[in-house]
Amino acid sequence: MPKIFTSLICLFSSLLCVYTVEAHETPKSTQYKEGDFYVKQKDKWETLKIINVDSDNPDDTTLHVTFFQHSEKKPTESSVEQLGVLVGHTPLSTEALAEDWELIGNKPVKKSELGYFHEYLKHSNFQKYAHVTGQTVEELIALANTKYKEAYSLSEQKKFNDAISLYLEALNIFPMFYEAIDNIAFIYMDTGDCQEALKYFDHSLSINPSNVTARYYMGQCYIQLREYQAAASLYKDTMEQFPNEKEAFEKTYLLLLDVLKETEQ
Repeated sequence: MPKIFTSLICLFSSLLCVYTVEAHETPKSTQYKEGDFYVKQKDKWETLKIINVDSDNPDDTTLHVTFFQHSEKKPTESSVEQLGVLVGHTPLSTEALAEDWELIGNKPVKKSELGYFHEYLKHSNFQKYAHVTGQTVEELIALANTKYKEAYSLSEQKKFNDAISLYLEALNIFPMFYEAIDNIAFIYMDTGDCQEALKYFDHSLSINPSNVTARYYMGQCYIQLREYQAAASLYKDTMEQFPNEKEAFEKTYLLLLDVLKETEQ
């Protein structure tokens, strides 16, 4: 099976326009700061801490916050961190804090509090992730590429479990590395686990819907699983979306239509 490898720098550039962080208008009267604690009373007290203020666009600001466990008593600045973390990170509009939330104090954000935020950025804004973690996109992609090549070599030696582990390491460095995802899927196909392969092809297409190689072999998985209608629908959709690739799909698609007709009789 082909193992496709394209320029990751070009891929990253094309994906920047897709992976953006949602932002909302900031009330002009409120200045939110990293480290601020806010509380709000409902049935119990809700508590959050602002761990990052994203104001790259001066007209729009997104707050990245940690939510703590709810409490019966109103928390204080000194008691908040005894509550335990409920949600490590979520983006929040400034409008969401405009009503009912009360500022109760501020403590500097520790590096240990940023893990979930960094993971969020890694998947949503890779360029900013590299910047805030003191790395460069080029360095990260080069490291992921090294893991990819090592994994490919192991796969050629039939050391499939070791290869998958290294492909996953590459993806942990650069989550949009769809070629690594495809190659994991190919390993599962080669070892007869088409159900697992389908999961990875689907993930690959969620990153790069134009990946016709993933579409083709996803269809082959459906065929091996005797899910002929799913394969036919996928190939038909691919030929309509990518007419230049029609030749690679049409023959199998027509055979699938014949099989489906026979099953209806």
